[in-house]
Amino acid sequence: MYGLGEDLLLLGLGADGRLRHHTKLPYGLAASELIRLTTLGQVQIASEHVIVVDARPTGDAQLDAALVTLYVRTRPADYGRWLRAPRRGIREDYLRRLTQARVLRRSGRALFGTARVEILDPARPLAARERLDAIVATGGALDAGSAAFGGLAHAVGLPDLLYPGEDGRAARRRLREIAEEPAAEHIEDPDPLGLGVADTGPGLDAQTAGAIEAAVRAGVQLIVQATAAAAAHMVPGSRAGGQLP
Repeated sequence: MYGLGEDLLLLGLGADGRLRHHTKLPYGLAASELIRLTTLGQVQIASEHVIVVDARPTGDAQLDAALVTLYVRTRPADYGRWLRAPRRGIREDYLRRLTQARVLRRSGRALFGTARVEILDPARPLAARERLDAIVATGGALDAGSAAFGGLAHAVGLPDLLYPGEDGRAARRRLREIAEEPAAEHIEDPDPLGLGVADTGPGLDAQTAGAIEAAVRAGVQLIVQATAAAAAHMVPGSRAGGQLP
């Protein structure tokens, strides 16, 4: 899931170099960070809250920024409320990240203050599109990473952009199904042994590893659904994630 946030951004770039989903994108980027922290075992989703179980820096600037906002609190964050208020400048952080990786290059300003960019490495967005197409074509159960990608793509409005018209109806329906897949409504203790997701290795028996994996998958689905709800109910004219880059 390393490139989850970047791929969500890249798939929304139009031929004119503008982000066509810039208003909803911050919610997906925040969710991608929370999901990555969950799969790394540094946070857990318990009931309606995010429990930080490992506050050590990850070495990833964006993940560490998210982790700080979750850790520096007197009580655990409500994940739904946290997702409704993406941190200021989150979109700009990811644009800068892709620029530094020489995937994108700035090429001026577009309407409404959103950045205009040029794609330097077309293989990267192509790979993201191929992965999403493969998810859409899969009718069966998905792993947590694929469910996160497909569900967040729906949440930030990518289906209408990537699969328009009558020809794209089945694809749009499939992504909506992924985002709305039933999740555990109440996770009391996803990791009763305190092992953390990162410790799901050969030393664990199959039952324990399976229970932790199922809890992580349920947590991912809850995050996806909360993100879709946040993006759908954003206030018209609001600037999620702070000022537009």
